Amino acid sequence: MKRCWSWLLAVPVLLLGALAALPASWLSVPLSDLTQSRWQLSEVQGTLWSGQGRPVFVAEDGSVLAMSRLAWQFDPLALFKGALGWRLHTDAGTGSLRLTPSSWQLDNISLSLPVAAIAGLSDTWRAARLGGLLKLELQSLAHGRDGFSGSARVSWLGAASPLTRIRPFGSYQLQVNGQGPALGLKLQTLSGPLQIDGQGQWQPGKLPDFGGSASSSADAYLALRPLMLMLGRPSGPDRVSWNVQTGV
Repeated sequence: MKRCWSWLLAVPVLLLGALAALPASWLSVPLSDLTQSRWQLSEVQGTLWSGQGRPVFVAEDGSVLAMSRLAWQFDPLALFKGALGWRLHTDAGTGSLRLTPSSWQLDNISLSLPVAAIAGLSDTWRAARLGGLLKLELQSLAHGRDGFSGSARVSWLGAASPLTRIRPFGSYQLQVNGQGPALGLKLQTLSGPLQIDGQGQWQPGKLPDFGGSASSSADAYLALRPLMLMLGRPSGPDRVSWNVQTGV
């Protein structure tokens, strides 16, 4: 009987030891698969147990744009809930990741993002050479047997483009909500003369179905017109419509 208990205790110890020895680069695999290789993990150091790296966005032209560094440390307490868990450390604080064979969950994540992470959704947005600061704030976002749940928020602050002399031309917020098989997307204007709004959804493996409009006040229209015509198609005297799925 004692020998039986010894084996039962030895198995999880051996599994944890094997996990600790796995290279940290393995973490890049699910991230790359989920985002069709658009997001990857570079400058990786350490192991799956404890390490650090830098998430990067890879544009269609092959250019690489980096986020702030991310460090992680294995959380053994998650094992009591039937999951693998890590504490995630960024410049903004500490969050967590939980993985099971059929699900993942992220909590309390705050990161800076390259603008191309959103601009890259559309050829025309990318051509407008959009600039500014993107911030990701994620309280809880998960994916399991029933699809996506939870929410996240991406703020685009100090939006700019060489196509207009008005800098910044606005600040915006993209709300992301889990809606079963898809992520719901809603874009709204926080401030600025260029009013942009939109809504839609995205499912893994498919193009985003995401569209809306951009409009300007009469006194700012001439300065914003080149940018607006790059972002969408005219749908009124001071308004354009855009749709990411068609690349417009």
